[in-house]
Amino acid sequence: METIHYTYGDFVGLQIKEIKEKMRKQIFFLLRIVDPETSKNYKGIDVTAAIENVLRTYGSLNDLLGYPEEFVHVMVMLNAAFSEYQKGAEFNYKVYRKLILDAGHAVLAIKEV
Repeated sequence: METIHYTYGDFVGLQIKEIKEKMRKQIFFLLRIVDPETSKNYKGIDVTAAIENVLRTYGSLNDLLGYPEEFVHVMVMLNAAFSEYQKGAEFNYKVYRKLILDAGHAVLAIKEV
């Protein structure tokens, strides 16, 4: 099994696979908390803070993984979704949904080593 080396240790392929699965769950959670059909179940969640937390966390993860180019697409889609969410009255849920789904799909392209 191959290993990715980084400043504080190493990642093995299985760990990357698990990280990708967790990322997809976190990304799709961002959809659930905004979806008109499910958002009522998440009234206590600050959507802006949740999105910012994911972006911040993934920025650090990107650094740890050595800036894989596939990660750029994930971050661009998430940032675009955040921008869409921040439009207030002009917010378009369908655009947000598409961007979130695209980000979740883009995670699959990250190499596991």
